Amino acid sequence: VVGSEMSGGVKNIYVDNCTFIGTDVGVRFKSTRGRGGVVENIYVSNVNMYEIGNEAVLFDLYYGGKLSTMNEVHPVTVETPSFKNIFINDIAVNGCGKGLYFNGLPEMKIDEVHLKNVMITNAADGGVIRNSKNVTLDNVKTQNKKGERELKLHLSDAVSIDGKMYKKVGSEILNVY
Repeated sequence: VVGSEMSGGVKNIYVDNCTFIGTDVGVRFKSTRGRGGVVENIYVSNVNMYEIGNEAVLFDLYYGGKLSTMNEVHPVTVETPSFKNIFINDIAVNGCGKGLYFNGLPEMKIDEVHLKNVMITNAADGGVIRNSKNVTLDNVKTQNKKGERELKLHLSDAVSIDGKMYKKVGSEILNVY
């Protein structure tokens, strides 16, 4: 977990060669308005996850906040958290709630997150990327319990999935698989 209290920022972290069994969430980044700080240059690789209760990979900038304010744009201040330059590689997940959940702020989108070689199977839901930009997914598979691939984009810019660029996804929810 990175957050929720990270007002001083979190930088240059390396996580490698871990196994998560039965945890509530896998890799979790969380904060909310009013906390501030910059989370950047985080590297996560070689992680195996089994029977994760909720999200396998989570970015939530509404942690403990009101989801009813999700579409409200607030002024950017030193109290606005920023998550950027995060690299997640070689992850295998068997069983989870939501595979991927990116939930950034409209005024400060999650920026420059790169996932490569991520296989999520037996998920209750493949996942959603919301209020994010400059996201790259290369060889990322999110499959539900029926074996169907699922991933939705919403309010995001410059999302590349296996080389296909989604320049701007507005308020409609786009199922990319």
